[in-house]
Amino acid sequence: MTFQQTYLLISTMRTLTMLATCIVSLSTGQSNESSYTKSTPTYGLGVNPVVRRAAQLSFVLDGNMHINSSMLLSTRHYSVAVGSIVPLARGGIEQEITFTPAMGVPQIQIEVLVSTYMNTSCSTASETLLRFRNIGLKNSVSISEVFPYERMIPYSRNMSTVHHFMGSSASPMDYAPIVDVIYHNSTPPAPPGPVHGPGGNDTMRASTRLWGTVRSTVANSSADACVKACTSSENKQWCLGAVLQPGTIECYLLNEIDHYDTEAGYQAWSHVPVHAGGANGTYVAFQPNSGRSSDGALPYYAVTDGGGGGVNIVVSIGWSGQWEANVSSAAENNGTLTRVGHGSVLSTTVPPGESFRSFRMLAVEYTPDPNACSPPLLYNDVDECLAELGFNLHRQILVNHKIPVDRSGQPTGALVSSWSWINWPQPWTHTQQQWHVSAVRNSSVEMFWLDAGWFKGGFPKGVGNWSLPLEQCVDDSEWPTKSLSGLGDACHQPSQGFDHPVGFIVWFEPERVAQQTYIATHFPEYVLNPQHAASGLFDYGNPSAWQYMFEYLSAAVQEYHLDVLRIDFNIAPGPIWAASDGVNTSGMKEVGHITGLYRMWDSLLETHPGLLIDDCSSGGRRIDLETLSRSTPLWRTDYADASAQGTTALQAQTMGVSTFAPISSGAVFHWDPYAWRSAGIVGKVISWGLAGWQTLTQSPPDLLLLNQGVAETQFLRQYAVTGDFHRLTDTSLNESAWAAYQCHLPSNNSGFAMFFRRSASTVRQRAAGLRGLSVGPGVTYSLWLHTSYYNASVPPVASKLSAISLSAYTVDLPTPASSVLLLYAQDIAE
Repeated sequence: MTFQQTYLLISTMRTLTMLATCIVSLSTGQSNESSYTKSTPTYGLGVNPVVRRAAQLSFVLDGNMHINSSMLLSTRHYSVAVGSIVPLARGGIEQEITFTPAMGVPQIQIEVLVSTYMNTSCSTASETLLRFRNIGLKNSVSISEVFPYERMIPYSRNMSTVHHFMGSSASPMDYAPIVDVIYHNSTPPAPPGPVHGPGGNDTMRASTRLWGTVRSTVANSSADACVKACTSSENKQWCLGAVLQPGTIECYLLNEIDHYDTEAGYQAWSHVPVHAGGANGTYVAFQPNSGRSSDGALPYYAVTDGGGGGVNIVVSIGWSGQWEANVSSAAENNGTLTRVGHGSVLSTTVPPGESFRSFRMLAVEYTPDPNACSPPLLYNDVDECLAELGFNLHRQILVNHKIPVDRSGQPTGALVSSWSWINWPQPWTHTQQQWHVSAVRNSSVEMFWLDAGWFKGGFPKGVGNWSLPLEQCVDDSEWPTKSLSGLGDACHQPSQGFDHPVGFIVWFEPERVAQQTYIATHFPEYVLNPQHAASGLFDYGNPSAWQYMFEYLSAAVQEYHLDVLRIDFNIAPGPIWAASDGVNTSGMKEVGHITGLYRMWDSLLETHPGLLIDDCSSGGRRIDLETLSRSTPLWRTDYADASAQGTTALQAQTMGVSTFAPISSGAVFHWDPYAWRSAGIVGKVISWGLAGWQTLTQSPPDLLLLNQGVAETQFLRQYAVTGDFHRLTDTSLNESAWAAYQCHLPSNNSGFAMFFRRSASTVRQRAAGLRGLSVGPGVTYSLWLHTSYYNASVPPVASKLSAISLSAYTVDLPTPASSVLLLYAQDIAE
């Protein structure tokens, strides 16, 4: 039996069994999960758990009244109204919880929309969307120190571990994982000795040391102050602060190699703030740079309890601007306090009758089965295992309920595209790109992508020439028809022999306006540019502005026959918002921009069913819960390097970004298996340009190899999009190391793992180290290996393997700079 036949049969059987199991679990109110169980937070007697979840927030009214969960749940201060249960279109339920202030409390009504989701393991996660409304008749009310998420997590041991990630900054280290440890006593333990990791190398995990260079000490406990201190003169993209004592924070530049980590080969990004004792002795804070949600830091993190039996949590932030997350010890409450908020950005007055929305927050709380991570045989430690369980729960919520789907209900955005940006001679012309379309159509590539520069003024000086009618926008010196519809027609025309239709992607940047462009001169009231810089910010907080941009983009989608609307955002909006805010309305320009942007995107998606939005933002700098629910990051980083080091960086970035985003794409510079597989899992952006395509059109063997690579990518999507993701090696840039990851479908106990032996590695073999395998009695597996691209006719190299034997299988790569695809599936009982 072939691998494909085995997969289809097992998939059908497992899906039916799981469906029946979940129905029984729901009807009885029981959880029937194999590797983790639904957590049971401690609620006060008589308090609705949904209301309790809605109240996990805090803020300050009129500068002196601190409102938190206790006050919201106090009948003396607020009355609570619970709305009806509404089923959601893609599963889950929704309820609106309203907290109305009593007499004597400033008249700010808190409205929280609470959504509850069930993933494929029958576990649940809750999501909140917060809105403030002034229901008074006369007085404005000030709001500050807003934390839309505030949770005290009870701990069961002396330490908690925080797992978070670098964001995107056009760096090889983009999406690198970070591990912080918080101690709940006055003396951190000594650094651990070396551990034998799954990569086969002795690795000193830097989870108990702070490393970096002290930049400055400031009399402020805000992470924002620390970032400003670090960036003001050093021009660094990232820094963290450690609270030494109340009111004081010490800032660190993470610019030195952690010499304890022998496998990392670059900044390991593993550190712990200096412990200072006291009630809240340790503290971890992180936030993005300058107003884009994943610029430098990702809006996702986990807090794990280390197998002590306590609550573990994954937090996902839905806000496409500035945010701040912090986790601290609260030893006096036997807990770890985690908070997510606007930081110092938001401090505003709300006039009577007005309202504004805040963050959307998704929280997944879970208490593992005692056997899930103990002992952590295939992990560096228990906390790594716990975090991986949580991040995979989060991935399932995204796949099942959040990320865009096509008209058949299947996740969309996993694409192999060829773009016109890197390695194409300029100026781009109609004739040149028509040839490009023809080359793409005669391959298996799925999309043709026209990037920046097709409009009057070119890139970047012409950004803002978004005019109606559309022909006024197009550069007629390069596009004589004054339209891109000819390219769209060329992409979509029916097959004419060996070619095939492809999708059409076009670049826009509708949030930046260069001086002297159409919008700058015709609609100056739509532009925020308080410093009179070369480019200003299009003001989506102005309803007329976002309505105009909707009409322009909608006309472009229709006339150009676009399948994907590519949205770039190459400006740091934070300083512009701050300089444009009015008196006593700090943060409201940001709130207006982001809520207007959501309205515009939602209007486009509603008007054009099947349209996909690509959210670029300088390459992956605006990836968050809200954008992922509306768009896909087709270009996840502006770091693109065809060298061996660049290929290694692509592997590491794939291992980081795939932990939380099931669909993304990276640059690929060649069609050989090692380069192709390194660029990502489910999508690629072909960046070999004109010369590469000329080679392919003249060399049938090379074209065949490319087509095989595309076919492999398409085949692997069934595991990589909907399955669990496991990093089998440390995420590093070490050219002497191996890199490996696994995508596993628990529903049918099958999947794949990809292994890379890097260019300087002298190690020929390593154990597969597969995770998530069922070890039940009589369960065995077959295994297939593909050093070249996947071929469905290849027979298995082994069958009837136990889970232990499969995980311990020796992967052999005789030459450096090579890769192998390992496929496995559970054998069918005879």
